[in-house]
Amino acid sequence: MNLYFLFNGAENIGPFDLDELKFRQITKDTPVWTEGMENWKNAGEIQELSDILSVVPPPITTNYDFPEDKNDGIKEKNIFWHITKIAMVVAVLGITLFSLKDCASAKKTSINSDSDKSEIYDNEKANPKNYLVAGGNFHKNFFGSKYVIEGYIKNNAKMIAYKNPVVEVTFYDKNKSVVQKENIIIYNSFSPNSRKNFDSKVKNYDNVESISWQIINAEIK
Repeated sequence: MNLYFLFNGAENIGPFDLDELKFRQITKDTPVWTEGMENWKNAGEIQELSDILSVVPPPITTNYDFPEDKNDGIKEKNIFWHITKIAMVVAVLGITLFSLKDCASAKKTSINSDSDKSEIYDNEKANPKNYLVAGGNFHKNFFGSKYVIEGYIKNNAKMIAYKNPVVEVTFYDKNKSVVQKENIIIYNSFSPNSRKNFDSKVKNYDNVESISWQIINAEIK
């Protein structure tokens, strides 16, 4: 099973196996790369990913069928139909403008409203792992007994600051099968819309060829 890197519009993240990609909600247009590929491809071009792609429906379109002139078989709009449609549009616009004039203050919505801020705050507080992204590089130490992670953690939250994130490290053999998992805690704090680097060492288990890591939890600062 291959491990894939993703491009989220700003940076590369990963690698992820197929089970982990299911929770990333990638679409056929998500850029991906795995070992052996010369260049990045869209996920929809890779057969192995076809069963986990999120489906994005096409935009809704409305088609109108016009009356057919039986004399020559050509479809054309009836003049009465034009007049009726214009009258209906004018009437709807008049009613809409009148309603907006009387109810403008009641219909205004903004991200800065107290209710919107409260919803954002609650979501960020309840789901740290949805807003914390981990990435970086790794290599074996001189003796080969440990893996050295040169990573980073990015906080994409708008309001919540997190601290002491828990990083789950997954170890894979040469066949990309999971050998072991291990959790490490990064003792640091992360303000909203910030990024910090971290260095950590983990044990190199037998038959391990590669590792990956992701955030599974964090405390609220």
